[in-house]
Amino acid sequence: MVDPKLSPPDHDPAASRFFILTLLRFASVGAVMLGIAISYGAIAAPKWLGIVLGVIGIGMFYFGTRRLARRWKSPDTLPPEGENQSR
Repeated sequence: MVDPKLSPPDHDPAASRFFILTLLRFASVGAVMLGIAISYGAIAAPKWLGIVLGVIGIGMFYFGTRRLARRWKSPDTLPPEGENQSR
């Protein structure tokens, strides 16, 4: 007989979502750092590519994580339809 106290815990979606958000933040910072390195000439690539990579990295860091968190928000914490959300 299997002891229920020793069985593996149920899958927690919050833990995997936290991991994905953290991974997205690290990837964003990496993109910004790579863009800076390209812009300063430390990596042989066109300067415009470094600037584009930096801007995309900043956008992913600020808006990508916020968008994912909003998408994963529980339905019971969302405001009802038609309610003014600007409060």
